[in-house]
Amino acid sequence: MKILFVSLGCDKNLVDSEYMIGILAEAGHTFTNEEQEAEAIVINSCCFINDAKEESINTILEMAEYKDHGSCKALIVTGCLAQRYKDEIITEIPQVDAVLGTNSYEEVAKALDEVQKGVRFEKYLALEGLPAHGMRRTLTTGGHYAHLKIAEGCDNHCAYCIIPTARGPVRSKPLEDLRRELAGTVTDHSEKIYTNGYALSVGGQVLDPDTGVTYTVTQELGHNSIHPMKRYLVEARKGAAPK
Repeated sequence: MKILFVSLGCDKNLVDSEYMIGILAEAGHTFTNEEQEAEAIVINSCCFINDAKEESINTILEMAEYKDHGSCKALIVTGCLAQRYKDEIITEIPQVDAVLGTNSYEEVAKALDEVQKGVRFEKYLALEGLPAHGMRRTLTTGGHYAHLKIAEGCDNHCAYCIIPTARGPVRSKPLEDLRRELAGTVTDHSEKIYTNGYALSVGGQVLDPDTGVTYTVTQELGHNSIHPMKRYLVEARKGAAPK
């Protein structure tokens, strides 16, 4: 199918979107930037603040028009809004054919297959561990830079923030997985690499779930392409964008 992929929200969400695009491409699907051409539309949503929530809802409703009056045959919603407000999406927006939680996005190709069979698909894996997507990732940042997500979730439970609810507790990527990703897709196609995660320490210290050892990203993943890593780790914690 020809797919329009809409990625909303932060750079962490963008990394998830790039994995989903890679998974869909591997399954034989193609992509378009034109709503009128799309046979399927995937929206990776955000709801970190109210404005982001409204943008996601408005985008879903706008894309639903192409399901009603255009060539779109499948509308899939993923991401934080899908995790946090799955029941509301299913109940109030009947044009949505599939909803995937934040830890279930590796099922996006299966969801599209099921929708084509006339099945409404939902998947919400527990917010523990990480999706096993391997190396399937299609970068969308034009080759100038790429994001390397080193951790998922947050344990802080701040009153204003939905990340622990939508993303779960902190889970770090194993160091060897990060090394493989750096050696493959990311460094092959990018001049600079920016690490990201929802709850990074200032020094980039991460607990490896495979070994139980805490390592420092700036030391273990030193690479010529990772120019501003330490600085960006500090900025990422504050929610700043890379410069």
